[in-house]
Amino acid sequence: MNYSNLYGCQDRYLLQVKGELEQCLGILLEERESDYHGGLYYSHKFESGGRLMLKQNIDLYDDEPAEQKFPDFPALLYVSFSGGVDPVAQLLPSNLRLLRKA
Repeated sequence: MNYSNLYGCQDRYLLQVKGELEQCLGILLEERESDYHGGLYYSHKFESGGRLMLKQNIDLYDDEPAEQKFPDFPALLYVSFSGGVDPVAQLLPSNLRLLRKA
């Protein structure tokens, strides 16, 4: 079964959050670009099949937050995984807050 958790950060720029994630998790996030994901975003795929996606909380089509329930979080981290246990939850920087568990 696949799961996806959403984390948010209130007080950081995307590049700062990226650097903190890379340092805490010992990974490199790959830069990508997509209008669907709000322009520039970063991703990483783990060998175990889990994925991370770090993006701005913006929908470029209507200039609204992509996650409208969380407008106070300019940076969003999506963590997708299987197996029922979030593989990075204990390693994340303290400024990231769990917003949604699925």
